[in-house]
Amino acid sequence: MELSSMMNRQLADLRHTLNLNMLQSSLSTQVAQAAVMLNDFQHSQQSTVHAPHPYAGGNVDMKA
Repeated sequence: MELSSMMNRQLADLRHTLNLNMLQSSLSTQVAQAAVMLNDFQHSQQSTVHAPHPYAGGNVDMKA
């Protein structure tokens, strides 16, 4: 009976370790994807900043 409980405990420890490794892998993938997304967003914003705006600054609304 003691051998069976030891094996069950080892199996539970192994499952816990595998779950933690899968979680770490998932988090690493998400961080990498977020970094790529932010980098792409930054590049797209930089390319639109240099283009002149077609109507900005043409009219000024002033209310007294």
